[in-house]
Amino acid sequence: MGLGAKFPWHVDEFVNGAFRSELAQENRSVYLLSTGEDNQMFKRLIEAYNKGELAAEASDIFARYYG
Repeated sequence: MGLGAKFPWHVDEFVNGAFRSELAQENRSVYLLSTGEDNQMFKRLIEAYNKGELAAEASDIFARYYG
């Protein structure tokens, strides 16, 4: 699922309004998350979902599996 700028680990790729490709590269990642209760990254994703902080498309996809 693509999360975009609403992803909890998103890196701002603009510095003083200028696009920085080396920062943008950090946003091109794939994460495989365990859904175990002890997984801190998954907990942060759940928190972002519960606060409505995920992009609408990602929130809909996440709701199918989590909600």
